[in-house]
Amino acid sequence: AGFGLISTELHRGLYILFTMLLCFILYPARKASPANRISLIDGVLCLLVLIAVVYWIIEFPEYATERVRNPVPADIVMGIIITALSLFSLIKFIESVRDGPAAATIAGMPLNLS
Repeated sequence: AGFGLISTELHRGLYILFTMLLCFILYPARKASPANRISLIDGVLCLLVLIAVVYWIIEFPEYATERVRNPVPADIVMGIIITALSLFSLIKFIESVRDGPAAATIAGMPLNLS
């Protein structure tokens, strides 16, 4: 209300960014990851999500108007990165469901809000 309208790509990008960051921070990539801090692998995954989503938010206006039929290689690479990370976070969600109904409810909340 006080900030004006937020563009769709910014809203969706921030939603994906924060959801995936929480997924990678709360559910470590490996069982041997330290419990009191983020492991190097999870930090790299968070950085990749941040780079891919920020690239999409910044480049969306130009992509939607000029490059939609002819994407540049960076568009393809960022798309592959975000798709792979989305699949990885989905696998982590499925693994959290096995932990019990409470974990499944908490982990599934972002899916109910969309």
